[in-house]
This record gives sequence, structure tokens and C-alpha cells, in this order.
Amino acid sequence: DYFLKSYYKTASLIAASSKGVAIFSGVDCSVTEQMYEYGKNLGLSFQFVDDILDFTQSAEQQGKPASSDLAKGNLTTPVIFTLEKEPKLKDIIESEFCEIGSLDEAIELVKQCRGIERAQELAKEKADIAIKSLQCLPQSDFWLGLEDM
Repeated sequence: DYFLKSYYKTASLIAASSKGVAIFSGVDCSVTEQMYEYGKNLGLSFQFVDDILDFTQSAEQQGKPASSDLAKGNLTTPVIFTLEKEPKLKDIIESEFCEIGSLDEAIELVKQCRGIERAQELAKEKADIAIKSLQCLPQSDFWLGLEDM
């Protein structure tokens, strides 16, 4: 469900944009579809990295309060991975962080259960899939730019 939500929230725009550029450039259908896959996986990776930043960046760096997604009860990849291992996190979230220190406890659970690292691994996996989709294009400075993204 979270993959689908992330697709509609972020990845669909990047996928459609990548496919649109391919269509307008006149390449054949197989390249168009590969570029769609590139954009979809790049967008998913982007969303998962954004999820991680909620735990690793300060409020000043993000432009929003740190851990604001968690505080709002939004399930993100680090939280979902933690919920698989630590049922206590579910209780804390469902209590809407009503007890003093419960948000800090939830953050600590995410860190202890390697939720951030597992989300990083997933983001890298999706980025690697995106890069593999670029194999349909000739090597060039533009290709390298897409790979760098």
C-alpha cells in the first residue's frame, strides 16, 4: 500500500515526465517504456529518501519540524520497517504521542530497529533499478546526468 501511495504522490509525476520526454524525442515504444520505469523507480527512491530525511535532518535543513511525519502519525518507510519488528511502536503511534517523551521513544525505536538503514537499502535498490532502465540509451553526458539523479 505504501509503494502505491508513494507512486501516486511522487513517482507517477517523474515517471510520466520521463516517458513524455521520450515520446516527444521520437524514440520507439520500448525505450519509452524503459524511461517510464526509470522515472517510476527514481520517484520511489526519491520518496524513500525523503522519508529518511524526516529522521536524519534538522528542522532548519528540512524547512519543517524534525520527525514531523512521525508526529503526525504518517507511516513512512523507516516506520513501516520498524513496525515489522517492534509492536510497541504501534501503541505509541496509536496513542498519538500523548505521553511526555513518547515521540523521542518512537524515534529511538526506529533507530534501534534499523528502520532508517532498511529504508536506505530500499531507496538504493529502487535507484539501481532506475539506472538499469537507462541501458536503453546511448552513453552520453545526458545519460550520466540521468544516472547522477
